[in-house]
Amino acid sequence: MITSKYHGDYTVGWICALPKEQTAAILMLDARHPDLPKAQTDANAYILGSIGCHNVVITCLPMDCYGTNQTARAAAQMLNTFSSVKITLMVGIGAGIPTKVKLGDVVISTEWTQWDSGKTKNGVFEHVGKRYFPPEELSCAMSKLQAEHNLDETKIQQQLDKLRSENQKLSPKYTSIENCGNSEGHPHQGGENGASQIYKGSNNARVHYGLIASGNQVVKDASLRDEIDSRLQSKVLCIEMEAAGLMKFPAVIVRGICDYADETKNDDWQEYAATVAAICGKELLNCVHPSSTSTVHTELISGDPYRFFHQYEGKNPGYFDYSLGPTLTRKDNLTKEEEREIISHLPVDDFSAKQNSLFKRRQRGTGQWFLNSPEYQTWLKEKGILFCQGIPGVGKTIMTSIVIDDLTERYSNDMSVGIAYVYFGFKDTAQLSLEHLMLSLVKQLALRQPLLPSCIRDILEWKKGTFPLSQDIRKSLFNVIAFHSRTFIIIDALDECRNDLAAFLEVLFTLRQDQYINIFATLRYIPEIEDRFSGISIQLEIRAIEEDVRNYLESQILQRGTRVLKNNKAIVQEEIWRAAQGMFLLAHLYFESIKNKLTMTKINKALESLASGDGAYDRIYQDIMDRITEQDLESRNLAYKILSWITYATRPLKKEELQRAVAVELDETEIEEINRGVSRYEFNFDPRDVPEIEDMISVCCGLITVDAESGVVRLVHYTTQEYFERTGSC
Repeated sequence: MITSKYHGDYTVGWICALPKEQTAAILMLDARHPDLPKAQTDANAYILGSIGCHNVVITCLPMDCYGTNQTARAAAQMLNTFSSVKITLMVGIGAGIPTKVKLGDVVISTEWTQWDSGKTKNGVFEHVGKRYFPPEELSCAMSKLQAEHNLDETKIQQQLDKLRSENQKLSPKYTSIENCGNSEGHPHQGGENGASQIYKGSNNARVHYGLIASGNQVVKDASLRDEIDSRLQSKVLCIEMEAAGLMKFPAVIVRGICDYADETKNDDWQEYAATVAAICGKELLNCVHPSSTSTVHTELISGDPYRFFHQYEGKNPGYFDYSLGPTLTRKDNLTKEEEREIISHLPVDDFSAKQNSLFKRRQRGTGQWFLNSPEYQTWLKEKGILFCQGIPGVGKTIMTSIVIDDLTERYSNDMSVGIAYVYFGFKDTAQLSLEHLMLSLVKQLALRQPLLPSCIRDILEWKKGTFPLSQDIRKSLFNVIAFHSRTFIIIDALDECRNDLAAFLEVLFTLRQDQYINIFATLRYIPEIEDRFSGISIQLEIRAIEEDVRNYLESQILQRGTRVLKNNKAIVQEEIWRAAQGMFLLAHLYFESIKNKLTMTKINKALESLASGDGAYDRIYQDIMDRITEQDLESRNLAYKILSWITYATRPLKKEELQRAVAVELDETEIEEINRGVSRYEFNFDPRDVPEIEDMISVCCGLITVDAESGVVRLVHYTTQEYFERTGSC
């Protein structure tokens, strides 16, 4: 009887895409092991066993789910549960390139790439996907296997005969080409002068070594197959759908050829191809020296199957030094709770407070046109960039909050999908360093997981009192993204990133090449930035559609308007929509200017004076400042103080800070000494002089807003800041 092992005893992962591939993989096991517990968030189902001296964990993608995304997810979950896995085999079926391979042959990857990763320029697709290679140790194992095959034929036929005799209930399709439909061969139109050629399958299967092309669609078209081969310098031996999901894993891909990716594609050869691929996978694994994977000894701690004490023979902690494993959790190390506590207190904003505040401000139902757009729906389904520009005031930031909420709801039960975001602002985040931005993304992605990924342990050094090193943060970002099957990174107001913008874009573009990520970015029309995204992104203009603006105005009128305004809301909606010209901010400011009007005469006069066209913002801001000036002296002075403090403060001010600041009264001597930097005063204030925040908002006539989550008082828009800085009006 096989005794139960620990999670840390398994050092080889074996991933299949189809149940028939998993059947073939199970047949390769020399012994089966009892199941082990796993986290509720791990959706994989595992078969445990051994091949030779290697302990192997086998998993299969969900039924009828294929592609690179599912593969990356399965691999990440497997490595989180079995953190000592150092070798990953992706074994199953694939389509061959005629004249290079035949049905029943096997292709082992010396490299692989994603064939559908690239850009279209002038109507021509340009492949820009990187190529990925097995680690040197696995490449050496391939050399050994090939050398043995040169001396003696493969053990494929010998293993097939053994399987047939030992598994009487096994379908003959797994072990003989006589049960593979047209066993005489597969017709393929090609060759010189378009002559029909036959590429026969046989029991004398050959093993080939070379390039495997991976993509996210089934190829059943000879012309597309040949185009893929041509894109990759005619080096492709096999086309399949999963390998690109293992871009960041020490892996090797083994494929049995079951068709030629053309119009005659069928399932006849799949079982046989899966079996011969599994046999070669086992042969390859037996060429890997046991010391390469079995140096980890584990001791179960306190009966907890998820915490292990690892001791390594030698200085190198594991054969393959890659960041997803193994997890070094020692008895004297931090607990998972302590790790999460440190991550949660990293000195960077996770922007959650701003997201909550912004989303509460959006009018229910607005932005649905954007979520339903073909561009957004395409972006959801495919790896890529959604690049969204818009004029000032159309609601780009609110739209960003709607997108974040949609993604959070859409993937609320799928922890394999990462979501992280950055809100740039004209003051509070514009000067953030690249390290702060990357660390914020790491923090958000790590805290989304119920268990802290082992791959971000480097940044836990921050506990020692120093900010994490830039290279550690960058490494952690790349690794925590690789932990997810796909990751969404959302960036609002990219043009407001005034510090390290070029470096931040370089990080994003590198991530896009190496990882399965989707990037969403909003900004004003900035040609220099637009050029960086040209040809590599889906572009969609953000605008305020009439239905959304009208719904917003109706809600504001019914909630905050006077009785006469409510009785004439249709007229008010029409005139404000006409003047606002698709800008939410103008609609908001126009409403603020008339919300307290008590007669229709005054409402009509105000509506007739609404500015539109070029310079509308400057005119409406000037009108608001005129209204502030027309207030009584005390209200006017308070408004000027508030606007000056917010505009010229070196950092955002919370409402309590702003209340105290405007309560301080300075004489001319004190002001002069402050300006000269020689003030010796410790300014005190009388608590009775502190104004109420509601009154402060009122005297500013709609130019300021209070963040409900953080309590920060802000100008209503960055164009307001620009107006005051340009005109000195406050």
